[in-house]
Amino acid sequence: MSTLQDDGVQSVRRAATQPEGTSAADAPHPLPDELLHELRVHQVELERQNAALRNAQLSLEEARDRYVDLFEFAPVGYLTLTRQGTIDEINLTATKLLGAERKQVLGRRFAHFVLPEDRDRWHVYLADVARHSDSRDCELHLLRRGKTRFHGRVDGIGVTSNAGEVAVRITLTDISEQKRMEALNESELRLRMAMQAMSGGIYDWDRRTGSLYWSSDLPQVCGIASGDFRPDRRWWRQHVHPEDLRRIRPAIVSALRTRTNQFQVEYRVRHEDGHWGYVADRGHLVRDAAGRVVRLVGAVTDVTARKHAEAALLRLNDMLEEKVVERTAEVEARSQALAEAERFARATIDSLSSSLCVLDEHGGIIATNRTWREWTIDAGDCEARSGGCPDCLAMPFRMPCWSPETTSGVHHAIQDLLAGKRQTFSLEYECRTPATSRWFEMHVTRFPGDGPVRLVVTHDEISERKRAAEDQKRTAERIKQLGLHLETLREQQSAMIARELHDELGATLTMLKLGLAIAAEEVASSEPLRTKLAGLLEQADAALRVVKRVSSSLRPATLDTLGLIATIRWYVTQFSRNTGIATVLRLPEYVRLSQLGNTAVFRIIQEGLTNVAKHSGASKVTINVRKHDGALIVKLVDNGSGIAESDLQRPDSFGLMGMRERAEHLGGTLSIGRRPDKGTQLMLRIPLDS
Repeated sequence: MSTLQDDGVQSVRRAATQPEGTSAADAPHPLPDELLHELRVHQVELERQNAALRNAQLSLEEARDRYVDLFEFAPVGYLTLTRQGTIDEINLTATKLLGAERKQVLGRRFAHFVLPEDRDRWHVYLADVARHSDSRDCELHLLRRGKTRFHGRVDGIGVTSNAGEVAVRITLTDISEQKRMEALNESELRLRMAMQAMSGGIYDWDRRTGSLYWSSDLPQVCGIASGDFRPDRRWWRQHVHPEDLRRIRPAIVSALRTRTNQFQVEYRVRHEDGHWGYVADRGHLVRDAAGRVVRLVGAVTDVTARKHAEAALLRLNDMLEEKVVERTAEVEARSQALAEAERFARATIDSLSSSLCVLDEHGGIIATNRTWREWTIDAGDCEARSGGCPDCLAMPFRMPCWSPETTSGVHHAIQDLLAGKRQTFSLEYECRTPATSRWFEMHVTRFPGDGPVRLVVTHDEISERKRAAEDQKRTAERIKQLGLHLETLREQQSAMIARELHDELGATLTMLKLGLAIAAEEVASSEPLRTKLAGLLEQADAALRVVKRVSSSLRPATLDTLGLIATIRWYVTQFSRNTGIATVLRLPEYVRLSQLGNTAVFRIIQEGLTNVAKHSGASKVTINVRKHDGALIVKLVDNGSGIAESDLQRPDSFGLMGMRERAEHLGGTLSIGRRPDKGTQLMLRIPLDS
């Protein structure tokens, strides 16, 4: 610094000796004395200020060192944290408390040193301190070097810098010793309370002084008044049971010889009221350096209630042993009966012809019968072994002949059964080989009740039944086709007979009637002969009417000539005229069906009206025929008594069966039932293109 000052003085001198507007080389005149004197005065003042500045700097450095020493070696740890809990500053005491170097701590979150169970409380405390400017404290369990835990107290306050950033300054103190002292005080308090609550007394005999101390509870334990209690040898001979006296001395001698320094003995003491009480005496021998007994400390506890309870327990134990013997005999008898029942149940299950297994709640097989084991071995899924086939789970639920969809469906069904979503499941499947075709049926049933989940799986071969069912189905189909063929033949024969009656016999009768009429006109003179001819004409008319009625009954000619609608209208008119039952018709203008369809619809309406006339007792019938959605719908309703359910199920209801067969043959449906209000309703629905 002095060098800089000298350079400054020389510069000033040169500037002072240099005239304005000239350079230093051009200055011819020397520096005046007055100016030199003034410069020296300024130099002295500057040196004095520099000295004061150096002194202030030294004082500041000393104060900073003292502050650093106070900060670093303070008895508590000082830390500065960000609002998020990151450590920005820390003193040496805090690093020692945390057991880490300063560079390992700076930049880390203080929460890393807090035990996991206290981290939530630390985060709440940090947020609370950052929001408030007053001091707050918190006790936490911390980790030192990541291994040793200690109890610490944190005192923190939130501060705000000039830039508006919030920081938290905390002090950290190790209060583990304080917590241990508090725990010791609590333990001492609990011990004092336990001594007060203990139902006994203590004694302390000092051999060197001969003094004997006993607590105030000791006489009460021994059943003697406090003023009369003197535990000397005479008291022992008078109040301790003689049989127990002989046991006390060997116990003490054994403790002396074996140097266990402890003995425990129970004996009887006579109380003032004359009854005997039981006490437990637990003593401890204190020896000196030479091994001699110098003190005897012990405690006497009243165990009368325990002894009585033990005696009662012994009596109860004897009774229980007798009961156990009886129960054991009963259990053995029941075990034999249970074993016999289990053997019988196993033999019964093994004798079943159905293959049976039981699944547990995980879908594993826990039991099988003999048929199941033989069946799985025959199926090639398992090897024959003496222990059965407990691991044959793959075979019944993943048969080789199953499709992936069937396997998935069975798997989902079993999962639903285990979950309780359904109670049963059945499946029929076919296994084909180049030589044979076999059918099987599987049933899965869930055990009822609240016990463990169990499923019973049965497998049966139903090849014979399926073949019989197929044969029966084919036979029924052939019979049905035969019936339809016979019905067709009957219709054809009826049509042929009707035509023969109408054409041949009708024409013959007509010619006969004309001949009779001509003959009657020619024989005008003979009255008897005219009368006979008139009778013959009436008989010819009657015969013509019979021919017309019979031919119409066999097959109405209008069905083939005028169509279905005209035939229904003609037949219903005849029905009303013959039975007196009023009819209401709602018919479309035309219906175009096949010849078989026209015949079937007419015959169903004819059979329905016949049943109304015979059984219903109705006075009105409504027939509604309409076309809807590609189908012909015929609805026949009467106001009669209504058909009974039993009549619908009668096996001899051939008329109803015939109507259903006609409807099904045309690909339609027929329903007959009782109306809710009154009467019977017949509903026929057949496709228009049938």
